[in-house]
Order: sequence, then C-alpha cells, then structure tokens
Amino acid sequence: MANFLAQLTNFYKLFSLKDSVDRTYFNQVPIIPNQELIMRPGQEVEDLEAELNTTSLNFDPITDRRNRALDHLLARFGEEFLSGAYNALMRSGIEENQQRYEEELITAKLRFMRNIVELGRDRGRGLNYLNFSGGEVETDRVNHSMALQKRLALLFNMKDHQEYSLAGSIHGSEDLSFSKKAKPKAGKSAFTFSVKQQDVLTSVINDGLRRESFVVEENPKKKGTYHIFFKGLRGEGAKDPVFTGTSRDQCDNAITALIRKLKELNSRSEGFLLIEHLLLRPVGSVMHTWFLVKEGRILLESQVMEDMEFDHEFQNSLLERGTDIENYITSGSVDEGYTLVLTDEEGSIIAYKDGYIDETSAERERNQIVKLIPHLDKPNSDVIIRKEQHIPKGALLSDDFYSLQLSVILPAWPVRFRNEKFRALFEQMVKLSVPAHTSISCFWVDLAEMKDFETVFMDWRAEKAKVRPHQPWLDELSWCLLVLLKYFADPNDSLVVKELPGLRDKHGLSMKFRNEGE
Repeated sequence: MANFLAQLTNFYKLFSLKDSVDRTYFNQVPIIPNQELIMRPGQEVEDLEAELNTTSLNFDPITDRRNRALDHLLARFGEEFLSGAYNALMRSGIEENQQRYEEELITAKLRFMRNIVELGRDRGRGLNYLNFSGGEVETDRVNHSMALQKRLALLFNMKDHQEYSLAGSIHGSEDLSFSKKAKPKAGKSAFTFSVKQQDVLTSVINDGLRRESFVVEENPKKKGTYHIFFKGLRGEGAKDPVFTGTSRDQCDNAITALIRKLKELNSRSEGFLLIEHLLLRPVGSVMHTWFLVKEGRILLESQVMEDMEFDHEFQNSLLERGTDIENYITSGSVDEGYTLVLTDEEGSIIAYKDGYIDETSAERERNQIVKLIPHLDKPNSDVIIRKEQHIPKGALLSDDFYSLQLSVILPAWPVRFRNEKFRALFEQMVKLSVPAHTSISCFWVDLAEMKDFETVFMDWRAEKAKVRPHQPWLDELSWCLLVLLKYFADPNDSLVVKELPGLRDKHGLSMKFRNEGE
C-alpha cells in the first residue's frame, strides 16, 4: 500500500516534458513503530529508501514505460507518433543498441509535444514568404517554416530547423572530397573518394559508417607510409587510397574521426524543402516588349519592360546609338549561337537579336540595321516600332500546374532516406497531414540536383520576400523552379527537354539529362 501511494503521488512525472526521468516505479519505506530494532546499527530510513530504489530500478523498464506514457499523452490530443512499422524502420537506422534507440524516441516525442500547440493551431497555414532577409540571417535557413514541414520533421526525428543548406552540408566539408574523377588530387583534403561510374557520395555514406569497410596497408615501395583503402567503391579509381598517413595509429585515428564525421553529415543531410505550386504562378504586372520591324521581320527587340510609355524612349535610343556600328557587340559561341546587342554609353542593353549561326551573319545583319534605323522618323516608312504584350511562360502551360499541389524535395543520400519502406512511409505521412483535395509529389534527388534546386529556391525566396520584387526576374525564377520540378517528375517531358538547356546556362545549373556525358 505504501508503494501504491508513492506511485500515485509521483505518477505525474511520467507525463512531464522534462528531458529525463530517473524512474517510473516509485517506492517509500513505511513508518513502523520500533523499526529501529530491525535496522542495522547506524542505518537510517534514508539508507533503506536508497536500497529499495536501487532494487526497484533493476525491474523498472524506464524508457519503455515512459514511451508508453508519452503515447497516452499524445493520444489525448488526437496524435500518434507513428506506427510500430515506423519504429522498426527507425530502429534499423540507428547504429546503437535498443536502449539508445528508445532514448532517441523519447527525445523526439518530447520535441513534438513541446510544439503541439503550434502544430495544431497552424496546421493549415502556408508559407510566410515575406519573412525572409535574403539568406543573411539564421532564420532564413529555416526550411521547416510551415507548420506542416515542422510537423513532419518532428515526426521523423529530423532537425526542427535548418540553418544550413542540405547540399552545402556536404560541399562545405573541409575534411572530405567526393568526385567522379579517375584519380584524387593529392593533398587537397584529408580524405578523397573518387571513382568513375558510381554515385560516390551514396557509397561512402552507406558503407563508410562501418569500420570493416576500411583497410590500412603499408606502402611496400615506401616504408613509413600507410594508405587507407575503402572497400565500398567499384570501378576505375576504386583501388586508389583515400587517405595517406605516416603511421598505422594515425590511419586508425583518421578512420574513427571519419566515421564520426560521416554520421554528422548523414544527420545534417536529413531535411527537405516544401514548395506550394500556387506561389510559382506569374505575378508580375503587364509587361511589354518593343520590336524594330521591317515588313514584318524583327530586326531588334528590347528587354521586357513595365513602362507603358517606352515607345518614344526606345525610338530615340535607336536613333542616337543604333546608327553607329561601334555601339554594337556580338557575343556567343558556335554551340550556343550568337547574339547581336546594341548598348548605351554605360554598356547597358538597349536592344538585341539572337539566333545567329556565326559572327559573320550577325555583323552582316548589323550593317543592314544601321542603314535602316534612320528611316524610323520618316513618314510612311516601312521600318516601324511595334509593341507586344509580354506573356510569361508560366501562363502558357497546357496543364494546371498550380492549383492545390505541393512538392516535397528530399535528399536521396542519407542512410534512412535510401530505405524504400522509409520513403513510402514518409510519403504516406505527408498525404495524411494535408487536406484530402491537395495533390502531393515527393522527389528524392541527388546531391547535384539538390544543389541546383536550393540555389534557385533561395534566390526565389529572397526576391519573393520583397515588397516590390524585380520583374520579370521573379517570374523567371518561378519558371525555373517549375521546370526543375517537372524534371524531377519526368526528365523526358517535352517542356523540360525544350527549356532546361537554356535555364541551365542562364542560372549556372549543373543538372544534366541522363543521356548526356559527365
């Protein structure tokens, strides 16, 4: 009865949101008349309580009981921290023992409970894209800035904030180098993994967490030099050492440090980006393009402008600058084609014409334009300026890309994220966490694709946050994100095949089609 009352008195501790609870079974030593007669000399009641608690701990599965108590507390708010199938997946992804896994699970549940008010209140709230400072402050890297994103991150025990780029967490590592070059560059980094015809990063993250994947051998041609070889690589370059040291102990210590680093990179890479398609729709005001035309043939065109009264300014600029061949420049290459550009005194673009196959044809056209421009101010001239309304590419889609659609972009290289069952479970939880009428697409992308997407995404976020965003640049960034999302869904989509090469050059993307060489 004494222990029952102690348990009843302290049971509230099982529902506490404190990080640690030292016991889930509670005891007390009852006060018995003349109990000192049965106690050892010098023994106090406190000593009996300590011994009783020590004995009780041997039969107290603390982590299991607290996990179940927190599950009960979650159920009171209509929440479930995931099924037993998810718990089995999580357990297999942790390198530690069962006790370590259960402690991680308790920590994740506590993080979820501490945010449960916000997660419920803001469940349907979208992205506040105005709350952004151009990536210069820590909060700008908060990928989980929507309640939905934060909820998913907490459910899957990811970081609830990301003050770093997911791709940058790998590229920014000073102690590691990943490449598909035939041979590593000596001395460039502590560990260099390089091999052709293989996803080097995935192999290292997957197999590099195990000590048996590394072999230390002394160089037979040079005494006192030791090499570390990684058994997880295949193909050309796989037999090259990934590290060189002066002693076996140095190599062993380097392997230990590497495994610790890879675990850190694996954890830091677990995150995702979520984008509402509706935010990618064109939002610019009515824009126009002005053309210099002769008998229906376009000779020059201006950049897209918002100024409705640009007609006279464009004509005056052509008359002042367009009659001197020294004001024209030709740029481009044989592969990409050449562009003829008319510039002002500061070198800014007045008008241009692209699509020339070589410089000679561009210069020949330039000479004709120089002769025709003086006819602009003559009556009844067949050389005229024509204005056309600019229609953003995003407004010309044949399908409805924007309505009620969300896309989730996740890195494919972390250990957990490569598990097909984990991916299926994550996608299922995303669908269960959004309204039923919303369409969800999840894309698991490699390092190069994530780097490209993040680069454009952060530029888009910065421009979107401005009260008066620069147009048509914002719509161009939205269009680039749209094409990248379509690329993730189907690289052979006709729109992707048409638009991606130009966007790749304009935005400095490294993304390639599968049939293109390395």
